[in-house]
Amino acid sequence: MESIMRILYFVLGWFALATSACAQENPPPENPVYYVGFNYFTGDGGLPESEVFSNYTAALEPIMARYGMTLETYRVVNGSADALPAHAITFGSAPDPESFGAFFADPEFQALFPSLVGIIDQHTVVFTREAFSLAGTTEADNILLSIGWIKEGADHHAAILARDAAISQSGTQYGLETLVHSQGMMANQGLADGGIEVPAPDYLEIWRVEDPHGLFDDPMYREAESEARNHMDRSASYWLQPWS
Repeated sequence: MESIMRILYFVLGWFALATSACAQENPPPENPVYYVGFNYFTGDGGLPESEVFSNYTAALEPIMARYGMTLETYRVVNGSADALPAHAITFGSAPDPESFGAFFADPEFQALFPSLVGIIDQHTVVFTREAFSLAGTTEADNILLSIGWIKEGADHHAAILARDAAISQSGTQYGLETLVHSQGMMANQGLADGGIEVPAPDYLEIWRVEDPHGLFDDPMYREAESEARNHMDRSASYWLQPWS
């Protein structure tokens, strides 16, 4: 449970810093916790691991619901994710840090948690500024999650903003829609090994696109992506489908 407590300390500490400056003048009505989980299974991530993961999430959801938490689970069906590999990606939320902490202390959760440890080779949680949800999408939708670590410096960040504007312009004709765009606030990697704090992605975004082949072959898109690589330390992308 050391890694669980480490994550909890990160969350509580970050929210304390984030709210202390303005708490007296403008106390926030709530401090929701949003996070994205990247789960890379042992072996090849085949049927045995998938079944255990399915059973784990099915048992987890009612425990989370007791604390007002939500969970959405998606299968990675394709992508380029050497920077942060994953077979399954989860989007979670808690209404506040106190609920988040109470969930981790729940005896039923603590009894369930070891079943996850046995099938996970790498587990990374990224806490984000905005909520992530794909509610309303279907298996027929082309859903792409992209994350990236931008090089230090205002010029690099400005270049990525310019890339986003160029892609939005060229993507309209291919049915491109940005569903979520957020910033990684902090990240923790590890389960049974105690976990370590790792650099969080500077951006996480989800697209829905009707014609991905048309978009990726578009000269404006290809030029924008090529230029963006000069301003990135690393990046990863994941095509998602609902977990079933």
